[in-house]
Amino acid sequence: MDLKFKKISIEDKSIFDKYFSSKEMQISEYTFTNLFIWRNTRQIEFCEYNGGLIILANYNNDKYFLPPIGFTDYKKIIFDLMEYAKKNNIPPVIKRLCEVKTNLLKDSGLDIIEDRDNFDYVYLSNDLAHLGGRKYSPKRNFITNFFSEYEFKFQKYEAKFAEQCLILAEDWINKKETEDKSLHNELLAIKELINNQHILNTDGCIILVDNKVEAFCFGERLDSKTYVVHFEKANSDLKGIYQTINKLHIEKIVDGKFKYVNREQDLGIAGIRKAKESYFPTKMIKKYNIALA
Repeated sequence: MDLKFKKISIEDKSIFDKYFSSKEMQISEYTFTNLFIWRNTRQIEFCEYNGGLIILANYNNDKYFLPPIGFTDYKKIIFDLMEYAKKNNIPPVIKRLCEVKTNLLKDSGLDIIEDRDNFDYVYLSNDLAHLGGRKYSPKRNFITNFFSEYEFKFQKYEAKFAEQCLILAEDWINKKETEDKSLHNELLAIKELINNQHILNTDGCIILVDNKVEAFCFGERLDSKTYVVHFEKANSDLKGIYQTINKLHIEKIVDGKFKYVNREQDLGIAGIRKAKESYFPTKMIKKYNIALA
């Protein structure tokens, strides 16, 4: 198995789109946008091999493969990768496999480990767009208060707002008052998305208060039924602004086009888990890591 990996660049978008557009990807990691904006932090490399795509990552000195794409004999390519890893001083580990692919490997003798912190939260777009019923009453109250408290404008993102969005993202980090490297990595990824948004073709929206960007959100198609939200940031001093941009983004841009909204994972962070659960996901996309036993 001769794999020639190369670093991912913006010019590779068509290669990834070719593989991703022909599959129902399910997992939020698999858009070109996601891989590209995190390419430096996670040292993402890829190669095409026998009609398929293989992706290698290295995050915090933890090297691993992401699920291979485009291979008809899935069990064979998994064991081929394990063998390749052993011969090339790479840990024989593949992360973020969805449940469907993992089930193909249950009797293979591999170690299969559930990765709860990386489960994707998936919602009905109609639920997020309309927030109907008693369970969403607290969300509606926040939105009602925001509407009554602030004169604001919701609109689609335009490049002229890039600088304001970047300032808001930096303010978001500064308010955390932390040296947590993962948050600063997230800021780098946000900058990559905003600076390349015209090429990545992501959807964006903003909320303006007094002609100043106080919230932004970016997302895109994940598969034929699902839209994925990459980032949603706001000035938390404005009570109800997060609930407002969440609803308006889905209502104005997503609902009617996609049945589901994937809002990615909680990374095991209690506050993020609580927030995502409070919107009552209709399902979770389970993910697993596999390794040689």
